[in-house]
Amino acid sequence: MPRPSVRDVAERAGVSVGTVSHVLNHPERVAQPTRDRVHAAIDELGFVRSEAARRLRHGGSSLVGVLVHDISNPFFTEAARGIEDRLREDGRVPMLGSTDSDPERERELMTLLAGMDVHGVIVTPSASTLDNLAVLAGRGIRVVLMDHPPISAELSTVSGDDVAAPAPPSPI
Repeated sequence: MPRPSVRDVAERAGVSVGTVSHVLNHPERVAQPTRDRVHAAIDELGFVRSEAARRLRHGGSSLVGVLVHDISNPFFTEAARGIEDRLREDGRVPMLGSTDSDPERERELMTLLAGMDVHGVIVTPSASTLDNLAVLAGRGIRVVLMDHPPISAELSTVSGDDVAAPAPPSPI
């Protein structure tokens, strides 16, 4: 059975394809009863919006790469959770990868993300020269360095303040 399309949703809801598009992209433009009918049709049909089709029409991706040294490290686990929460507010989705502090693995993941035309990449770089960032810069992909000292005015950096941070609670 083929995947349900926007046309199928429109037909089931008794609206135009344009109305379905507005419900998905600009719901404030559609009356609540109509939105309810469209959402009911989406649920009944099991419709899932195609990210590839959305990118073709509107440009850009909702994906943001998040590359850390080791996701099993509690610092990076907590950071990834905060990143996910913030990205969700903007309708974006993180794509998480562990580089294992290996510059080759980092380059591999950056190349993969660049090929997916991600919206941006948040990275804890492994190499002090940051040569791997050229893979992203060459595609015009935004980069934010995480937990890394600032290296240039062109690159945004986010890091914690270990001195000003409150001490962890005592285990006793």
